[in-house]
Amino acid sequence: MAQEAPKRGGTIVASTDVQPRSLDPVMGNAPTSDRYTTGHIFDTLLIQEEDGSLSPSLAKSWDVIDEGRGIVFHLREGIKFHDGTPFNAEAVKVNLDRTRDPAVGATRAVDLLGIKAVEVVDDLTVKIVLDGINAGMLAAFSVEPGMMSSPKALKANSVADYGLKPVGTGPFVFQNWVVGSHVDLRRNESYWREGTDGKALPYADNLRVRFITNPAVKLIEVKAGSVHVADNIPPNEYPGIERDPNLSLLKVPPGVMQWLAFNTRRAPMTDPRVRRAVSLAVDRAFLFDLVADGYGAVARGPAAPSGWDYNPELPKIPPHDVEEARRLLAEAGHGKGLKLSMLIIQREPDTQIAQVIQQQLADVGIEVEINAPDRSAVGAIRQSGGWDIYMARFNVPRPDPVQIYDFHYGRNANQNFSLIERDEQLFAAVDAGRTHLDRDTRKKYYLDVQNILIDKSYYAFLFFRDARHVARKNLRNLNVDGGGVWNMAEAWLA
Repeated sequence: MAQEAPKRGGTIVASTDVQPRSLDPVMGNAPTSDRYTTGHIFDTLLIQEEDGSLSPSLAKSWDVIDEGRGIVFHLREGIKFHDGTPFNAEAVKVNLDRTRDPAVGATRAVDLLGIKAVEVVDDLTVKIVLDGINAGMLAAFSVEPGMMSSPKALKANSVADYGLKPVGTGPFVFQNWVVGSHVDLRRNESYWREGTDGKALPYADNLRVRFITNPAVKLIEVKAGSVHVADNIPPNEYPGIERDPNLSLLKVPPGVMQWLAFNTRRAPMTDPRVRRAVSLAVDRAFLFDLVADGYGAVARGPAAPSGWDYNPELPKIPPHDVEEARRLLAEAGHGKGLKLSMLIIQREPDTQIAQVIQQQLADVGIEVEINAPDRSAVGAIRQSGGWDIYMARFNVPRPDPVQIYDFHYGRNANQNFSLIERDEQLFAAVDAGRTHLDRDTRKKYYLDVQNILIDKSYYAFLFFRDARHVARKNLRNLNVDGGGVWNMAEAWLA
């Protein structure tokens, strides 16, 4: 059978449950989820393929030099940003220096830790000088830090303003953002990549990304045809989708890790016995069966079963032990009961998980008040420190474990949710995982990190659930990168 020829035109409508905090890629706080939107406005220097390998993008090739202490990128020529500014080595330097600048406050600066200098060799060659070995640095250029913004647009706008009107080199050009509803993008008429028909990608004229937090509503919209693809569909919906002749399930490489962070700077969570008691009171297996329906695994730590940093035997999963939880609480002086607050983002299945945990903690004498504001308000509340337990999730695995361990548990962690401080044992293990090139050695140090997180009950990792997206079958040639982000440049509507 002859391969179906792509059809040009039309508007692809996608839906995700997370609205970016900013469309400036290095200012976002939801890796992977943000890229469902920003990944179509911006190109990265490298691309992470679905199997985890790295391929050329804006950089056509690269060399690792000085025994891992430097990288040289060789850039494609003739590429322009959406505002006509040339993409070149100077543009790369501007972007990387900006992300690293503490005055900018980029959330993704942590991914570039260890860069000592960015040097322009010539118009199409840029050299990254590192202050030591950083095994995860190359992978960082396939995600947000590798997304290139127009230097002209960056200079003309404040950080906040640029996040509302981004300018990249990607297949779609930003049009408008209706906050709380959607982002509209239009076709980049001079995009550098070509389709199978020999003409510039993308095939579609427009892309709309809608923000719908309720999975049931998303699925209804897909079934009705008003949305072509949607993320994070609950497992209990999989059988019905597979039976629907108009729909298909799309499995993506990363899944979702659900976890609890404990505020280690606020009593009573400063006491490791209280943190351990909460962890033991939670029935992880019950939560996993209820929410993931068997698609995934009960969590041992922050590593996904599909990640190379995962150990199938360690750390040991904390048991569900009500009696030991009560004993620890009594030993800590809370034998007559305890009141705690739990901060969550108002979305599913988070609210369902929180309500079940609330019931489970009540069994050991802990009364939990759930605070579930909109995502946009959670950050400020969390940073205020006025909470005891914070429940959230992240996508794993990442392009490299550095983007989990340094980002959440390192000495310069940007999202240190449990507010860990002065734990040199933990920080040294995170550093070692980054500064060794041998994978087996790195895996050993990352296991040390996981064991410390569990032994000191900084977190209670709950379960890892596989991710599936639902797509209409008339959306042809839809594929994803290694981070699970849709490639809408090559998708088309039949």
